Amino acid sequence: MKRLLTLTLDGEFEQGFDATLEIRQGDIHSPSQTRIKGYLSGNRDVLNRYRDWQQRYLSLEMLFRALSANPEQITNSSQRGEAFAACRQAAEVLEESLNDWLNNCLEFRSIRDRLLQSAVGGSASLSHKKFQLLLQTNNPWLRKFPWHRWDLLAQAEAEIALSAIEYDNSTAKGIFKNSTAKRIFKNSTAKGIFENSTAKGIFENSTAKRIFKNSTAKSRVKILAILGQGTDINQKADKQALEELAGKAGAQITWRQEPQASELNEQLWQQGWDILFFAGHSGTSEEGKRGEIQLNERERLTIADLRFALKKAIAQGLQLAIFNSCDGLGLAHELAAERDLYLPQVIVMREKVPDSVSPKFLRYFLEAYIRGESLYAAVGEAREKLHGWEQDYPCASWLPVVCQNPTVKPPTWKELRYGRQDQESRWRLPRTAIVTSFLVTVLVMVVRQFGILQPWELQMYDQFMRSRLDQGRDSRLLVVEVTEEDFTYQDQQGMERKWSLADAALEKLLAKLEADQARVIGLDIYRDFPVSPKYQNLVRRLQETENFFAVCRGNNPTENNPGIAPPPEVPQERLGFTDVVVDADGVLRRHLWYATFNSNSPCLTEGSLSLQLALHYLAAEGIEPEVVSEDEVQLGGDRLKSLRGYAGNYSGLDGYQMLLNYRTRRKIAETVTLKDVLEGNFDTDLVKDRVVLIGVTATSIEDNFRTPFSQQSNETMRGVFIQAQMVSQIISAAKDGRKLLWVWSIWGDFFWIWGWAIAGGLLVLVCGRLLYWVGVVIAIIGILGCVCFVLFLQGWWVPLVPSGLAFLGTGGIVGYQKKALSHLCARD
Repeated sequence: MKRLLTLTLDGEFEQGFDATLEIRQGDIHSPSQTRIKGYLSGNRDVLNRYRDWQQRYLSLEMLFRALSANPEQITNSSQRGEAFAACRQAAEVLEESLNDWLNNCLEFRSIRDRLLQSAVGGSASLSHKKFQLLLQTNNPWLRKFPWHRWDLLAQAEAEIALSAIEYDNSTAKGIFKNSTAKRIFKNSTAKGIFENSTAKGIFENSTAKRIFKNSTAKSRVKILAILGQGTDINQKADKQALEELAGKAGAQITWRQEPQASELNEQLWQQGWDILFFAGHSGTSEEGKRGEIQLNERERLTIADLRFALKKAIAQGLQLAIFNSCDGLGLAHELAAERDLYLPQVIVMREKVPDSVSPKFLRYFLEAYIRGESLYAAVGEAREKLHGWEQDYPCASWLPVVCQNPTVKPPTWKELRYGRQDQESRWRLPRTAIVTSFLVTVLVMVVRQFGILQPWELQMYDQFMRSRLDQGRDSRLLVVEVTEEDFTYQDQQGMERKWSLADAALEKLLAKLEADQARVIGLDIYRDFPVSPKYQNLVRRLQETENFFAVCRGNNPTENNPGIAPPPEVPQERLGFTDVVVDADGVLRRHLWYATFNSNSPCLTEGSLSLQLALHYLAAEGIEPEVVSEDEVQLGGDRLKSLRGYAGNYSGLDGYQMLLNYRTRRKIAETVTLKDVLEGNFDTDLVKDRVVLIGVTATSIEDNFRTPFSQQSNETMRGVFIQAQMVSQIISAAKDGRKLLWVWSIWGDFFWIWGWAIAGGLLVLVCGRLLYWVGVVIAIIGILGCVCFVLFLQGWWVPLVPSGLAFLGTGGIVGYQKKALSHLCARD
C-alpha cells in the first residue's frame, strides 16, 4: 500500500506560508502516522521568476497555434529558436529558484527532511520513491508552480496532485453511486420482483441494489466528449486518440461538436457519465478562482452556468473530468468550490496548451490508465513521455496536473468500468450467489429423490459405459452354450429332453467337465423337477459334486411371481439365485448379489449364482470373504458393498445390490456348444481351472436382457452371459484390482452438486456479456462431463445431470435477478 503525504501551505508570498506535513499509510481516511509543522518563508523572487517564465511561455502561443491568429506572430526560424531558448532559460531559472526556496528555508527543513526520508529511506518495501503527495493550498500561484521539478520529488518519482485546503467529505454528498454515507436505496423492498420466490429477500436490501447498480450492471465506461469551439485547435487528433483506445478498453463515447449550452445541459441531465472530456479553448481569471470554456463561436460558459446539470451528473456517477484545454486551474478550483458539486477528480492544463501536445497527453494518459496504473501514476507517466517532445514544445511536461478532492480515492479504470464497492458489498454478491446455489441444490436433490431425473441420469450412465475401452474376454471363464442345434442333437441321440437339457446330456456333460478339471461349474438352467430314476449316476453327481452349483429363483408376491424351485438333488449350500433387478427402462444395470427371500419362496438360498461361483473360485486361490459390516464384505483387494438407503440415482433398494461393471459388450468368455463337449470336439485346456457356466442361448427360449450397450431394442445379452459378467466382476475386483462402481453418500452428492451450483452463480458475476457467459457455460459443462467420466473410470458414478442442472439453474436465477435489479436501480 502506498503512503499518502499531505503537504498544506497556507499563506501569501509576502508573509510566507504555514506548512503542515501529514503522512498516512493509505488514503486520507487513514489515521495520520506523522504530523510535522513548519514554515515556508515569503519569497517574492520565486514568484517573479515564475511570472518571467510564464511571460516567455505565453509568448510562444502563436508558434504553438493554440489560439486565434495574431498578426504579430513570430514566423522567422531564428526568432523561433531564440524564443524557445529564452523560454527554456527562464524555466531553468525558475527551477533553480524553486529548489533554492524549498531546500534552504530553515523553518521548512524539518518537513523537507521528512519528505527526503520518505523518498530514500524506510523499509525495503517502501524505500526509494513511489509515494503520493497531495499539495493543499488556496494560493493560485502555488498551484501553477511546477512541483514535479522539485528535485526531492523528482528523485522520489512521487505522484503529485493539488487540492484546496478546505473541502467537504464528498462521500456524504453522493458523489459515488456506491457511497456508504448516502444510502441511495434506504432499505427499500424490491417489490414485485421475487414476491412469489423462495429466494425472496435475498436481494431486497439497499446494499444489494447498490452493488448491482454500481458494479455488475455496468461493464462499459461512459464518456461524454465535448469538442468546443476550436478554429485552430486540432480536434481530430483528440477524437482519434479516444476512438482508438475506446474499443480496446470497453468505453462508450458520446461525441458533441460545438454544442449549444442547452444541448450540453440536457446531455448532462439525461444519463450517468463516468468521465467528462472537454477539448477546446478555456481560460482562468487573474485571481485563479474562475474558469470558463469556449463552447462554440458565440457561447462561453463558466462552471456556475452548468451547476445544476453537473450536480445531477455527479450524483449519477461522474467521477473524472479531463479539460484537455488551455489554462484550466480555474475550472478545477470552481468545480471544487462550487456548492454541492464536489467533483472528485479533475485533470487540467496549468497553462495554455499547444495544439499538438493536447492529443499526445490524452493518448499517453489513457494508455497508462487503461493498463491499470493509478490516476496519479497515469498522469505522471504521460508527463514523462511529454518530456520527449520538449525540443519542439518547451516545458510541455509542466502542463498537466491532477486536482482532487482528498476525501475520495481516485478510481482506477477497472473501478470506472465495473464500479467500486465497499468492503461489505464486495462480499455480498458472492454470498448471494452461494445462498441461491444452496436453494437450487436442495431443490435438485428433492427432485432427484423423486426419480424425476432418473431417465437422463441413466442415459448418461449408459453413455459412459459405452465410451470406456473394451476390456475383452475374461480368460478364467468358459460358457457352454445350449443352442437350437443342441436341441436337435439331443433329440436325434434319443435323449429324453424334458426341457432344454436332457438328463443323459447333463450327466455326460458333467462327467466331461469333471474329467477336464473345471474349477467350478454353474448350471444356469432351471431344473425344478427330479432326475429320472434311470440316471442314478447323475443323482449322485448332483448330490456330491462339491464344485457344482445349480440355480433357482425367488418369489415376488407383488408381481405374482411364484419363483422357481431348485433341483431337488442339489443341497442348499450349492444353490444360487438368478434373480436380477431391471430398471424401469428395461435395462439391466445392477447386480443383486445377496438377498433373503420370504419363507414361502421355493428358493431360500441367500447368495446369487455369481457370488457362489466367484467365492468357490477364489477359495482355491486362498481368498476368503471377511464380513466387515452389515453391508460390506472384504474380498481380496476390494469390498463388496451394498447400495443401501440413498444410492445416488436409486432409492428404496431391496437386497444387497451393486452396480454391474460390464467388462465388454461382446461375449465375455470363450464358448463351446453342448454338442462339441459331448463329442469331444473342443480344446480341453479351455476347461481346466476355469469357471464353467452352462446356459441356453437358443433363440426359442426367452432369456434376453438389455444392457447399457443396447442402443437398439434388439441389442440384447443372453442371461448366461449376464451371469458371466457378474462372476467376472467379483473375481476381477478381488484379484485384479478392477474397480467396482460405487456412488457417494447423500452428503457427498449434495456438496458436489452445490459446488457446481456455486460455480454457475459466480460465473454470472464475472461474465459481463451474455455471449461470453454462453461460451463459458458450454466449456464448463464440457469440463463437468469430462470430470465425471474420469471419475467413472476410477469407479465412481457421480451426479452429472443434477450438477449440470444446478449449474445452469443457479446461473440463470442469479443472472435474472442481476438484470432485474440493475433495471430497477437504473429507474431509481
